[in-house]
Amino acid sequence: MLTRTRVLWCILCSCALVVGAAVSAFAADPSAEEILSRALDISAGVDDYTAQVKMEANFQGAPGDVPEYKVYFKQPDKVKIESRSIVVVRREMFTFGSLAERVEEGTTPHLLGKKIENGVPVYTVKLVPKEDADVHPGRMILRVDGHRWTVNTIEITDGQKTMAKFHWAFTQVDGKYWMPSTIRCELPDAPSRDGTPGAEISVAFSDYAVNTGLSDDLFTEDE
Repeated sequence: MLTRTRVLWCILCSCALVVGAAVSAFAADPSAEEILSRALDISAGVDDYTAQVKMEANFQGAPGDVPEYKVYFKQPDKVKIESRSIVVVRREMFTFGSLAERVEEGTTPHLLGKKIENGVPVYTVKLVPKEDADVHPGRMILRVDGHRWTVNTIEITDGQKTMAKFHWAFTQVDGKYWMPSTIRCELPDAPSRDGTPGAEISVAFSDYAVNTGLSDDLFTEDE
C-alpha cells in the first residue's frame, strides 16, 4: 500500500515529466518548411508602403551612377517608381509576396543546420528546385534569423559555384514591421569594363511609411 508521501512523490514526478516534455516540445527547432514560411512572411500585415531608395553599383572598383527614387507598393503586386532619371529595376524587389509565392511553389526546403550567433539561433535552409515546377528560382541557400525570422543572406548556386549572394539588413517600422534597410548583392561572374569579372550592387531603403492607405489611382498610369 502506497503511503501518502510516496503518492505525493509520484504525483510530483509525473508533473515533472509532463512539464519536461512540454518544454522539450516547445524548445524543439522548427522544420525547414516552418522556417521558410516564417521567413517569407515578411509582408504579413503590410498592405502598402512608400520608401526612398538609393541604388549603387560597383564593377571591380569602378563605381557607377547612384540613382535615387521613391517607390510606392500596394498589395498584392502594385508598384510605382518616381525618379528624375530612368531607373531599370525589377519589380520583384519590392513585391515581397510574389517572391514568397514563387519560392514556395518552385522549391523544396531542407534544413542544413543551426548556429548560435550573438545569442541568436541562425538556421541554414537549402532550397532545391522541383522538377515539375512552372517556375525555377534556382538552387538557393538561406540563412535565417531565428528570433526575427528575417533572412540574413541568400546564396544562389549552380553546383559548387556561387552565382550570386544577397546580404539583407532590416529596420523595424512603427515598432512591428521588419522592412529591408539594405540589400547588398555580390555577383562574382558579372562582366566589368576591363573584362575582370565581379560586381556588387547595393540598395538602401529609408523614410518608410507603412499602411497609409495608398489609392489604386496612384498606380493606374503604370499598369
